[in-house]
Amino acid sequence: LWSQRNFFLSSLTIVITLTTTSHSNQTQPTRVDLFTISVDKFHINEWESKKDHVLGMIPESNDFEDHIKYSDYLDPYGNLEYRKEFLSIVEPYIKELHKTSIYKFKGVSNMWCQRYDKRDYIVPHDHGGCGYACVFYAKLTEEHDGTLFFSSFADATGIRQCTSVPVVEGDLLVFPSNLMHMAAPHNSDEERVIISFNLL
Repeated sequence: LWSQRNFFLSSLTIVITLTTTSHSNQTQPTRVDLFTISVDKFHINEWESKKDHVLGMIPESNDFEDHIKYSDYLDPYGNLEYRKEFLSIVEPYIKELHKTSIYKFKGVSNMWCQRYDKRDYIVPHDHGGCGYACVFYAKLTEEHDGTLFFSSFADATGIRQCTSVPVVEGDLLVFPSNLMHMAAPHNSDEERVIISFNLL
């Protein structure tokens, strides 16, 4: 009985091997991507000529936190002049986005500036459950990295992937507000400046 069982198992293995080999094209899976997350990128052409004027309206520092040189996030109604000036620059691009965006936002909600010195950073966070978050790279050198984004779900290994979008100074990124992201520490002696706002 034992030898018969061994023969049966060996025969079964051979059959499976032969079947797999002869029909290999039918056993390959078809991979289907279920979800996508899109990021829109604009280059604000007018920024080069407006940069010094706008950034000159924003204080150099305020010791917002130990790891951020300056932020006016908690003061949304202060220093309205730079906000109005900046909005006038990006408004044509926002209107263009509205034509094709899935979420039909009504306008800009909140706007703030953050200055980062060497090794400054902002922890992973999102901007809420709906709408779009926007990050404008007001001052950026080749030594600086762009925003780091985290996948909204883990892969089969249980890991949430992270990636960044290549950016240069003057670029504006628009992405879903609920997409987790962060500004990683940088080692440049040049400061990094972003202006952020939401579209709701």
